[in-house]
Amino acid sequence: MKKIINLILIFCVINLISCASNQVQNSEEDYSEEYDYSIEKDIEQPQTTDNFLGDFDPIEMPPLMFLTKSGSKVNPKEVKNVHLIPRTNNVELRFRNGANDITIILDSTERNKIFEACETFLQQYEDKTIPHHKVNNKTAYFNSKCSLWYGVITGGNGCTKNDYYVNCEFIDKRPYLLLKFQPTRCDDEKSFTPKVSLYMSPTQIKTFMEVMKQETLNELLTNLKEKAYKY
Repeated sequence: MKKIINLILIFCVINLISCASNQVQNSEEDYSEEYDYSIEKDIEQPQTTDNFLGDFDPIEMPPLMFLTKSGSKVNPKEVKNVHLIPRTNNVELRFRNGANDITIILDSTERNKIFEACETFLQQYEDKTIPHHKVNNKTAYFNSKCSLWYGVITGGNGCTKNDYYVNCEFIDKRPYLLLKFQPTRCDDEKSFTPKVSLYMSPTQIKTFMEVMKQETLNELLTNLKEKAYKY
């Protein structure tokens, strides 16, 4: 009886091995029939929008030169830490402002607003019609909101809807474009963001627009997309 049971067990094992072998063979046959190696087609890319350029990590951009005001003079303020965030189509500018580490985040909508003000300023500069007026949010080219974060070491506190405006200001008898980020109550409602002022000369405005325009940002992804989606 014991021998019969052993024979039955051996038969079952052999049968299972045979079935598994057949399944592998069938799978290999299905695999070879399912794919057509003659088809050359790139991997499908996700659709880009105003708020999405691609599923990639932040991309370092060229530094931008701004100016800060000191009395009746201006001083250079190079922002070396500039990044494009492809997953949101945001541009982040990070720099130190006094004791704080500042990060200003501009989405495509805010960048377009700033571009319009830049173009207006440059046209007024060309026509010599830049207005002399008190510099505040009432005389600004526009008022809006953006995300601004700050901290002594890193930007751990901030406001997702920080008030800012763009205006023109004469310093030492020369007109400059001003980006004025005003103190705004933080998201945690416990404090206010710091005041930040960035100026640009006509030459710096042109560089800013060239670096920040959407066509330039799209080009930063060309090589990445070629590597990612070329089959």
